[in-house]
Amino acid sequence: RGFTLVVDRQFFNGFGGGLDYTWMIAEGTYSNPQDAYFDAQDNQAPRLSMIPLNWDQTHTLNFRATLGGEDWVISTISKFWTGKPYTPEFKTGVVSGAGAFAGFADNSERKPNFIDMDLRASYKVKIFNLNMNLFCNIYNLFDFRNELTVWNDTGRATYTLFARDVPNTDPSRIGHLNEHLLSPDWYGEPRRINMGFKLTF
Repeated sequence: RGFTLVVDRQFFNGFGGGLDYTWMIAEGTYSNPQDAYFDAQDNQAPRLSMIPLNWDQTHTLNFRATLGGEDWVISTISKFWTGKPYTPEFKTGVVSGAGAFAGFADNSERKPNFIDMDLRASYKVKIFNLNMNLFCNIYNLFDFRNELTVWNDTGRATYTLFARDVPNTDPSRIGHLNEHLLSPDWYGEPRRINMGFKLTF
């Protein structure tokens, strides 16, 4: 359930833009129907309570703006998304009895927020009866380091307490320990710049 608010301004007198905001609550008993099947196979009672689903993104804010003239145009797209849920994990020893830690509730914590801004610019020039369009596209303009996947014990992609259990003298490990904990695919794309030109005749 949720709602979306949209405000748009058509391009007029050199300016156009828009803003949209979405508030959403996505809850259910299982994010993946297969989880219910495997619980039944393991003779576990089905979950009856509602939990945030894996794609539950409470707040989504997008902003668009365009400035331009007869021969040039600059546009930007900015995004702010709240983090999606994950299941935290707390490393403990083996404890039995009434004092045993049963674990955190599924999807009870949130990943870091997502922030991004893209910028595009183009300029038209005419050389020897040829129309040339120069362009520059910059993705993730401010090089935000968005963490899309996190360690369950810390809620961050940058570090984990599990590294304490990895022996520093392991002869099979090549490189520094931090290199093995770093997962580039856990982050959003870094800043990328595309520049070029287009000729028409």
